[in-house]
Amino acid sequence: MNKPYSRLLIIGSGELGSRYLQGLSKIDKDVNITVVDPSSHALKVAQKRYEQMPSNPRIHSVVYHKSILGLA
Repeated sequence: MNKPYSRLLIIGSGELGSRYLQGLSKIDKDVNITVVDPSSHALKVAQKRYEQMPSNPRIHSVVYHKSILGLA
């Protein structure tokens, strides 16, 4: 039986949110991460900072959205 991954949502990917994402890159749990921010620039900065961290096989996906609408 496969245990479902935990889902984490970061709302806001500015200075603080992007640093949270970097910290989560070290998580020791199977997760999917969603980052939401209306600013394309902030999302790009968060993605760049995340990609600078060592790869973690426990993180199965990181997706970036400009709106929380439609996320379920």
